[in-house]
Amino acid sequence: MPSTLKKAFEQARSDYFPHWDRLGRWRCRQMALQQQTRGDGLCVPSTHTIYIAWKGKNWSREQRLGVIIHEICHATQVRSGHEAPWQKRLTKAAEKAKEIGDMELALWLRREVQRYQPPPASLTPKSVYQEIRNFVKETGTIPSLARMIAEFSRSRSMTRREFLKRYPRTKQVYQAAVATNHQRS
Repeated sequence: MPSTLKKAFEQARSDYFPHWDRLGRWRCRQMALQQQTRGDGLCVPSTHTIYIAWKGKNWSREQRLGVIIHEICHATQVRSGHEAPWQKRLTKAAEKAKEIGDMELALWLRREVQRYQPPPASLTPKSVYQEIRNFVKETGTIPSLARMIAEFSRSRSMTRREFLKRYPRTKQVYQAAVATNHQRS
């Protein structure tokens, strides 16, 4: 692991999570290139490892430290994904950054929380289900359910799991839209 990644991880731990991982079980590693398709960071609780896409990234200091803090928040809130407990912990880190005078990092962390806030009212289940119907209807070749979910969740900055939790009828709406589309053909 590059010494700069190690230093950034240690800084994040001491400044923002002083009571977390007192036994020092967690490690931070440079993410392999094939892992980088999943994002800039990855938290793996089963191995107590945080992976960061460090090499080759032209990130500011705030981005580097912010991604590490983002992933440590996952480590502290293992079962919450990007939901409210994780957002609350990241907000607490933003407040700490402001308190110690790191306004750029505080702003970066607040924006990160906003990325995962519940969608605006325009993204109600009803409107999203209609969008799924239109997507299937207007696509020349019908995409697989998995591809459609991947695209819809990515466009809303959600994981697949978060998308399906927020829009539980996705599969049924998709299947009905496909059946309707086949009847028209």
